[in-house]
Amino acid sequence: MHASRGRRLGIVVGSGLGILLVLAGVLYFTGTLEKGKDRWDLSRACKGTLDAGSVRAALGGQEVYAEDGTQTDSEAAPSGTPPLASCHMAVRGGRNSMEVEIRREARHGGVSQYLQRNAPAAQLTNVAPLGTWPGVLTADQGLARSSLTLKCGSKKGEGLAVDARLAHPVGTSMETSEPVRTSFARATVKIAEAAAGEFGCAYRPGKLPARVPADPRVHPVDLSAAGGTCRDLRPLAAAAGRSGVPRAWDSRAGSAAPVEDCVLATSDGQRPGYRISSYYGSYADSFAKSPAMKHARGERGFDKKGTLAWATARCPGTDVRALYTFSGIYDPSGGDIPVRHRARSFEFDALKAYAAASARRHGCTDLRTPG
Repeated sequence: MHASRGRRLGIVVGSGLGILLVLAGVLYFTGTLEKGKDRWDLSRACKGTLDAGSVRAALGGQEVYAEDGTQTDSEAAPSGTPPLASCHMAVRGGRNSMEVEIRREARHGGVSQYLQRNAPAAQLTNVAPLGTWPGVLTADQGLARSSLTLKCGSKKGEGLAVDARLAHPVGTSMETSEPVRTSFARATVKIAEAAAGEFGCAYRPGKLPARVPADPRVHPVDLSAAGGTCRDLRPLAAAAGRSGVPRAWDSRAGSAAPVEDCVLATSDGQRPGYRISSYYGSYADSFAKSPAMKHARGERGFDKKGTLAWATARCPGTDVRALYTFSGIYDPSGGDIPVRHRARSFEFDALKAYAAASARRHGCTDLRTPG
């Protein structure tokens, strides 16, 4: 009788084990176990600052894994300070990847290089603001970069910097795809928000970016109709036309954006001739030390041999003066700027109008311009 009961118990146990094995197989082949591992990885990577939903949306896949301390991009956030957190994320079995670095810095010294702003005369992309957050996004040739610096603590200039890089397979346009640009921007902001809490940064969160438009070079406008960063150059539309750059790559203006751009282009809107940009806080400090500004000295001035002119302003909450630049953009095919007629007076007037408007948006005073 005991033997019969033992056989029945063995059958029950064996059946149970069989069911568990079948269930495990189902979970494995349907990806449920992998999804569980995915959630486990994302929740622990980068000191827990990753938001699983926004990261998956940015990468365009559900099966995402994360690894801490992986930095494959030699240009990413070059700095003398070690990161508080860094991680690499990728779609399992795919080519989409994302990298993040979080640093505590009073001066985000490497951001100009990270955003590839060392040579604006050859730079063809405009930055886009991250909504009400103090950051920007730029994209070119299947690669997008975002940078965001929060002011925290009582010390002047103390901050938390978050840099992210998103790589998509060839064929995905980071310049034209608004959904990709928006999801990447939202992922960056969510990471920054979590990092602020994790690393003790007293920062009041802003709103998530609702929409990051396509790069403005995709949809150039007449300068006379500009409504964003180029808006205040509209009175100079006739002079711009005489110089051969009547069209504009007009970006969305934002009072929180640490970098802004306005590009003047040829009549077909395809060949950029002049770039006017603004830099604030540590971004101004970083760009002022870049190779592009090696001949720039003082709070205002211009390069007599080239097209570079610059202005500065005093801004609240920082001892770094905002920097405003006007420069020619060299044609990669011809080696010169596609400007029909150069007029120094127009260049100075354009820089002054642009800088004055940008300074007002950012609450800056004591604007000093050349000319």
